[in-house]
Amino acid sequence: MDIDGEAPKKKKVVKKHKIAFSTTTSSLDPAVIEKLKEQEAQMHAVDKYVMDTEVSSLSECSSGRWLMIMVANRTAKMRSRNVYNMRGKLDERYAAYVQPAERGTSQGPGGGFWATGDGC
Repeated sequence: MDIDGEAPKKKKVVKKHKIAFSTTTSSLDPAVIEKLKEQEAQMHAVDKYVMDTEVSSLSECSSGRWLMIMVANRTAKMRSRNVYNMRGKLDERYAAYVQPAERGTSQGPGGGFWATGDGC
């Protein structure tokens, strides 16, 4: 020991070990990926064809009018979906709150539903 109060320096020992590891991925086989890409391209082509035929048939209308027709069709579909949802709720969820006399008022004189224009 040193008299000066210094502790002797310790030598650090580093042990090296070989670590065996393997890598795996969660990706698909390249052949399967190519097949799926081809299927996706075919679906995209079909969707594009449908959109092109809708637009071309509507573009025969006056300028800008086809856009109004598309929006009107979309809103009519959403309105009828909401109407049928409410009709189902009236029959099931809200059945306890609806008077028997009021149940038939949702139908028009022609027997169809008044909001969708069915049968009127």
